[in-house]
Amino acid sequence: MSLVITSSTRDPSNVTTSGIGIQAPFSYQNTFRSPLLIKENSEVAVQSVRCNRKGYHFTNDVYYCVYFGKEIPVSESITADHVTNQALYVRIEGGSYTKEELALELEKQLGFTLKTSYPNIIGVSVIVNLELGEIKGFSFTTTQLGDGSAFATGVDENKWIPTLGPLTRNYLGIDDITELDSGTFSASGTEITATQDDASGINTNVPISLCNGVFQTDITQAAKGFDLGLVRNLYDPAGAGGGIYVNEPPGYIQRNNDVGTPNGKDSSFYDFGVKWELGSDLVVYHYVSDFKSTTEDIGSLRVLTPLTVPTNASLAAGYYSAIKFEFVNEEISLKILHKDGTGPTNLVDLAVNGDENKLFKPTGLTTQALYPKFYVPFSGNSLTFTTWNGISNTGNDFDFYANKTFGLGKENSGLGGRVVRLCDSNKAFSLNSTGGFHPTYTRQVLNASGGQANNHVTIFAENKRYDTILEGYLHRNLGPFLGFSAIIVAESDNVAVSPNVYILKSAKAASEFGTGSMFIRVNNLPFNSMNGATESISQILYACPRFDTKGNQEGPLYYEPNERTYVALKNSNEYILSDISVDIVDVNERVATDLGGYTVVVLHIREVK
Repeated sequence: MSLVITSSTRDPSNVTTSGIGIQAPFSYQNTFRSPLLIKENSEVAVQSVRCNRKGYHFTNDVYYCVYFGKEIPVSESITADHVTNQALYVRIEGGSYTKEELALELEKQLGFTLKTSYPNIIGVSVIVNLELGEIKGFSFTTTQLGDGSAFATGVDENKWIPTLGPLTRNYLGIDDITELDSGTFSASGTEITATQDDASGINTNVPISLCNGVFQTDITQAAKGFDLGLVRNLYDPAGAGGGIYVNEPPGYIQRNNDVGTPNGKDSSFYDFGVKWELGSDLVVYHYVSDFKSTTEDIGSLRVLTPLTVPTNASLAAGYYSAIKFEFVNEEISLKILHKDGTGPTNLVDLAVNGDENKLFKPTGLTTQALYPKFYVPFSGNSLTFTTWNGISNTGNDFDFYANKTFGLGKENSGLGGRVVRLCDSNKAFSLNSTGGFHPTYTRQVLNASGGQANNHVTIFAENKRYDTILEGYLHRNLGPFLGFSAIIVAESDNVAVSPNVYILKSAKAASEFGTGSMFIRVNNLPFNSMNGATESISQILYACPRFDTKGNQEGPLYYEPNERTYVALKNSNEYILSDISVDIVDVNERVATDLGGYTVVVLHIREVK
């Protein structure tokens, strides 16, 4: 009788690959320097199996969704309730994982989705949830910044880019508009001076904090006019060579603007802006979806009615000193400061007047990262940015200006444009034919710790309430595999540690995905078995029980049958064995790619008794 020890590697302490190949842990071949002589009429059985099984196996990338915004009642939906955010995708890369490895993958991908979409979110962690020593699925923790009024981050003089470039893209991603080049400008600290007419730029350093952040600009040296405001990140990752800076988002209709373009040179797009042309009163405006939109288009710049209209005469006389934007999550107010120290004068303020015709649109998914933008029509004029409470990269190291994929990744970056279009066309940003919002949307403000008072919602399968926007992505309900019984898990279902720290815990032990039966197949010994699942002759020699000898079904596994089952080789003559090929397969005889590390299968060959 003979023991035949087979192994997927010669050095189990140095296993670096689990990929498909001749020496993979689920498919390998051993060659013997001295061939084994098998006597006639012998039989073979599996004596023991050692392998390392990863409890979660995904043949392809799989997805679930997260939502950070106003929680939507069961009776409503995103499209009906006029919210400002969209459900975003979290990708789990196809492959095999242990619980610990899956926790790391979830942490990486959830962090990528949330931290690239919401600058205020600075921490995401996922761990295997242990309660009383028993594994209870996973624990997800999300942390956001609080009050941003103390952030001293200013604009960086080295981070200014001209806004008028040669290209912009329409909603199909096609370069369709050519703008004239921006006039040059110089930056010295926080002061921007036009060195040519029609100077225009965006500072791409860090986005403004939406949690009590302030953007204030001295206008005393812009005596002949200016455009001033905030704009989303206008970087298109779908551009040639990895991406380009563009002038406007997909769906913007320049021809329908209420706001003219000074001298025909300003790129004109602002999410929130003020404008003064010498000879005209101050104009306040924003980018909204409206009644003039078509199937292909979304909206344009629309003028709103300020509480007080600063006149051309007062502006030209230098009566005012600065423009001040203030942010309280989705609510934005605008003030103009007086040179003599009186005031300020409220131009837009929900607390003063809630008339929708007098309010900025709420911030939303597409305006989480806002940057200062300016236009100075005449050379020699300047603006000084005195206050910018920007969110630094501490805890969130993504470059927001160069990221607009919303967690989809570069391979799906073209879908980011669809996310933008769907969000910008939401009814929360839509005006009716009279120029007002319709219907009224209640803006989300701040929580007790000064963070965004948004709700965390997790969606595991396709769902109309939260409008999982990309068809075909949520083809599998991942809830049970992560320990959740419901398709939608809302913030109200979990207790937050604090207003800015949200913890989501699995409701029960996770159901491992990919822990089906395993079988040992020996491909080059002269025996046959039958596989009813494939309705064919097989080379399967042994069926591994669901649980190993220690009761485990995931991680390092060891099987040793109490009673070996021998299969006759039916060799009427002596048989020389010079190599042996072993596969670990499922019931359909597909290799078990959820194995990692290394595998050892010990065979026992003896003469038939």
